Amino acid sequence: MSLIQDLLRKALKMEPPRTFISEPAIFITPSGDLVLDAGDAMCGVFQVKVPVSGIIQGATLYDPSDVLSGGVNVALCRARIAGGTVDAAFALVDDDLVNVIYQLNFVTFFDMTNGLVSSIENIGKRYRVPPEAPGGKMGIMYCQAATVGAATIVAGSHPSLRLEIDPDEHVD
Repeated sequence: MSLIQDLLRKALKMEPPRTFISEPAIFITPSGDLVLDAGDAMCGVFQVKVPVSGIIQGATLYDPSDVLSGGVNVALCRARIAGGTVDAAFALVDDDLVNVIYQLNFVTFFDMTNGLVSSIENIGKRYRVPPEAPGGKMGIMYCQAATVGAATIVAGSHPSLRLEIDPDEHVD
Protein backbone atom coordinates (compact mmCIF):
# COMPACT_ATOMS: atom_id res chain seq x y z
CA MET A 1 0.00 0.00 0.00
CA SER A 2 1.35 3.40 -0.88
CA LEU A 3 1.94 6.13 1.67
CA ILE A 4 -0.75 8.28 0.05
CA GLN A 5 -3.34 5.49 0.26
CA ASP A 6 -2.44 4.87 3.90
CA LEU A 7 -2.78 8.57 4.75
CA LEU A 8 -6.10 8.85 2.91
CA ARG A 9 -7.47 5.76 4.65
CA LYS A 10 -6.52 7.16 8.06
CA ALA A 11 -7.85 10.63 7.28
CA LEU A 12 -11.14 9.34 5.87
CA LYS A 13 -11.33 6.39 8.28
CA MET A 14 -12.05 4.08 5.38
CA GLU A 15 -11.99 0.37 6.03
CA PRO A 16 -12.51 -2.35 3.46
CA PRO A 17 -15.75 -4.28 3.97
CA ARG A 18 -15.35 -7.28 6.24
CA THR A 19 -15.58 -10.74 4.69
CA PHE A 20 -19.13 -12.08 4.92
CA ILE A 21 -19.45 -15.76 5.83
CA SER A 22 -22.85 -17.24 5.06
CA GLU A 23 -24.78 -19.51 7.36
CA PRO A 24 -24.44 -23.13 6.24
CA ALA A 25 -27.05 -23.82 3.54
CA ILE A 26 -28.33 -27.36 3.94
CA PHE A 27 -28.94 -29.61 0.94
CA ILE A 28 -32.45 -30.85 1.71
CA THR A 29 -32.72 -34.44 0.56
CA PRO A 30 -35.69 -36.83 0.64
CA SER A 31 -36.20 -38.92 3.77
CA GLY A 32 -34.42 -42.26 3.80
CA ASP A 33 -31.05 -43.10 2.33
CA LEU A 34 -30.47 -41.49 -1.07
CA VAL A 35 -28.53 -43.62 -3.58
CA LEU A 36 -27.09 -41.38 -6.31
CA ASP A 37 -25.37 -42.12 -9.60
CA ALA A 38 -22.63 -39.89 -11.01
CA GLY A 39 -24.17 -36.68 -12.36
CA ASP A 40 -27.39 -36.90 -10.30
CA ALA A 41 -28.99 -33.86 -8.65
CA MET A 42 -28.38 -34.36 -4.93
CA CYS A 43 -31.16 -32.16 -3.60
CA GLY A 44 -33.76 -29.64 -4.58
CA VAL A 45 -32.84 -26.03 -5.21
CA PHE A 46 -31.58 -24.45 -1.98
CA GLN A 47 -30.90 -20.85 -1.01
CA VAL A 48 -27.95 -18.99 0.47
CA LYS A 49 -28.51 -15.52 1.93
CA VAL A 50 -25.71 -13.28 0.61
CA PRO A 51 -24.82 -9.59 0.20
CA VAL A 52 -26.46 -8.11 -2.91
CA SER A 53 -23.09 -7.73 -4.62
CA GLY A 54 -19.51 -8.65 -4.00
CA ILE A 55 -16.78 -11.12 -4.85
CA ILE A 56 -17.06 -14.80 -3.99
CA GLN A 57 -13.70 -15.62 -2.43
CA GLY A 58 -14.22 -19.09 -1.00
CA ALA A 59 -16.65 -21.95 -0.49
CA THR A 60 -16.73 -24.92 1.87
CA LEU A 61 -18.76 -28.13 1.53
CA TYR A 62 -19.50 -30.19 4.64
CA ASP A 63 -20.38 -33.89 4.21
CA PRO A 64 -21.51 -35.55 7.45
CA SER A 65 -22.36 -38.76 5.50
CA ASP A 66 -18.65 -39.19 4.68
CA VAL A 67 -19.53 -40.38 1.14
CA LEU A 68 -19.01 -37.51 -1.32
CA SER A 69 -15.28 -37.96 -1.94
CA GLY A 70 -16.08 -38.64 -5.61
CA GLY A 71 -16.83 -34.92 -5.97
CA VAL A 72 -19.70 -32.46 -5.95
CA ASN A 73 -20.58 -29.62 -8.33
CA VAL A 74 -22.77 -26.76 -7.13
CA ALA A 75 -24.38 -24.28 -9.52
CA LEU A 76 -24.75 -20.78 -8.01
CA CYS A 77 -27.52 -18.71 -9.62
CA ARG A 78 -28.67 -15.09 -9.38
CA ALA A 79 -32.40 -15.88 -9.70
CA ARG A 80 -34.83 -18.66 -8.82
CA ILE A 81 -34.26 -21.68 -11.07
CA ALA A 82 -36.42 -24.70 -11.87
CA GLY A 83 -33.53 -27.03 -11.04
CA GLY A 84 -33.24 -30.73 -11.69
CA THR A 85 -35.08 -33.65 -10.14
CA VAL A 86 -33.40 -35.28 -7.15
CA ASP A 87 -31.77 -38.63 -8.02
CA ALA A 88 -31.97 -37.88 -11.77
CA ALA A 89 -29.39 -36.43 -14.14
CA PHE A 90 -28.70 -32.80 -13.24
CA ALA A 91 -29.92 -30.40 -15.92
CA LEU A 92 -30.93 -26.77 -16.03
CA VAL A 93 -33.59 -25.62 -18.46
CA ASP A 94 -32.40 -23.24 -21.17
CA ASP A 95 -33.94 -20.16 -19.52
CA ASP A 96 -32.02 -20.86 -16.28
CA LEU A 97 -28.58 -20.96 -17.93
CA VAL A 98 -28.34 -17.16 -18.07
CA ASN A 99 -28.80 -17.02 -14.28
CA VAL A 100 -25.72 -19.13 -13.51
CA ILE A 101 -23.10 -17.06 -11.70
CA TYR A 102 -20.51 -19.77 -11.13
CA GLN A 103 -20.11 -23.51 -10.73
CA LEU A 104 -18.24 -24.69 -7.67
CA ASN A 105 -16.32 -27.91 -8.31
CA PHE A 106 -15.45 -29.69 -5.07
CA VAL A 107 -12.93 -32.40 -5.96
CA THR A 108 -10.53 -32.72 -3.02
CA PHE A 109 -11.88 -33.69 0.40
CA PHE A 110 -10.26 -33.78 3.82
CA ASP A 111 -11.36 -36.85 5.81
CA MET A 112 -12.39 -35.84 9.33
CA THR A 113 -13.10 -39.50 10.28
CA ASN A 114 -16.86 -38.97 10.75
CA GLY A 115 -17.32 -36.67 7.76
CA LEU A 116 -15.63 -34.90 4.88
CA VAL A 117 -14.82 -31.23 4.28
CA SER A 118 -13.82 -29.65 0.96
CA SER A 119 -12.85 -26.02 0.39
CA ILE A 120 -12.27 -23.88 -2.67
CA GLU A 121 -10.18 -20.75 -2.12
CA ASN A 122 -9.34 -17.66 -4.15
CA ILE A 123 -12.35 -17.88 -6.44
CA GLY A 124 -12.50 -14.14 -7.19
CA LYS A 125 -15.86 -14.21 -9.00
CA ARG A 126 -17.85 -10.95 -8.96
CA TYR A 127 -21.64 -11.26 -8.77
CA ARG A 128 -24.86 -9.33 -8.19
CA VAL A 129 -28.26 -10.69 -7.03
CA PRO A 130 -31.54 -8.82 -6.55
CA PRO A 131 -32.11 -7.48 -3.01
CA GLU A 132 -34.65 -9.28 -0.80
CA ALA A 133 -36.39 -5.93 -0.24
CA PRO A 134 -36.12 -2.69 -2.24
CA GLY A 135 -32.88 -0.94 -1.26
CA GLY A 136 -31.79 -3.89 0.91
CA LYS A 137 -28.19 -5.03 1.28
CA MET A 138 -28.96 -8.76 1.33
CA GLY A 139 -30.27 -11.05 -1.39
CA ILE A 140 -30.64 -14.73 -2.20
CA MET A 141 -28.39 -16.96 -4.29
CA TYR A 142 -30.19 -20.06 -5.59
CA CYS A 143 -28.15 -23.25 -5.79
CA GLN A 144 -28.33 -26.88 -6.80
CA ALA A 145 -25.78 -29.61 -6.23
CA ALA A 146 -24.91 -32.65 -8.33
CA THR A 147 -22.65 -35.62 -7.68
CA VAL A 148 -19.51 -36.22 -9.70
CA GLY A 149 -19.22 -39.83 -8.56
CA ALA A 150 -21.80 -42.28 -7.19
CA ALA A 151 -22.72 -41.77 -3.52
CA THR A 152 -25.26 -42.77 -0.89
CA ILE A 153 -26.38 -39.98 1.43
CA VAL A 154 -27.45 -41.42 4.76
CA ALA A 155 -30.91 -40.45 6.01
CA GLY A 156 -30.80 -37.36 8.24
CA SER A 157 -27.20 -36.56 7.29
CA HIS A 158 -27.53 -33.58 4.97
CA PRO A 159 -24.50 -31.97 3.27
CA SER A 160 -24.21 -28.18 3.54
CA LEU A 161 -22.46 -25.28 1.83
CA ARG A 162 -20.93 -22.09 3.23
CA LEU A 163 -19.75 -19.15 1.10
CA GLU A 164 -17.12 -16.51 1.92
CA ILE A 165 -17.77 -13.21 0.17
CA ASP A 166 -16.07 -9.82 0.10
CA PRO A 167 -19.19 -7.61 -0.13
CA ASP A 168 -19.19 -4.34 -2.02
CA GLU A 169 -20.54 -2.61 1.10
CA HIS A 170 -20.83 -3.43 4.81
CA VAL A 171 -23.76 -5.71 5.59
CA ASP A 172 -23.59 -6.02 9.40
